[in-house]
Amino acid sequence: MARKEDLRFVRTNRKLFETFWTLCGEKVMDELSVTDICEAAGINRATFYKHFVDRKEFSMYCIAQKLLEVRLEHSGREFVNVNTYYDDALREMFAFLRYIKELNAENLLAG
Repeated sequence: MARKEDLRFVRTNRKLFETFWTLCGEKVMDELSVTDICEAAGINRATFYKHFVDRKEFSMYCIAQKLLEVRLEHSGREFVNVNTYYDDALREMFAFLRYIKELNAENLLAG
């Protein structure tokens, strides 16, 4: 079974993701450490590093995931996970930015 399809893997990623955004409400994103995130999520640091190379990759994953959620909310499509690779995350971010650009163009034409 592929890692991204393993239910435990998906649940752990989701727990880390939710914890990240909760902590971002309490601290500046750059001040969050892997230890802060793991302790709040109840997840071992070793498990974190099985999922992500470092905090930077994890932060990019969380931002891309949040952008995807917002994008899908507006499009009415079902929510899916993006995987943790940078190219996929960047692809999703660029797709979201294109979507925003199109919305702005439509609003300018309608306005």
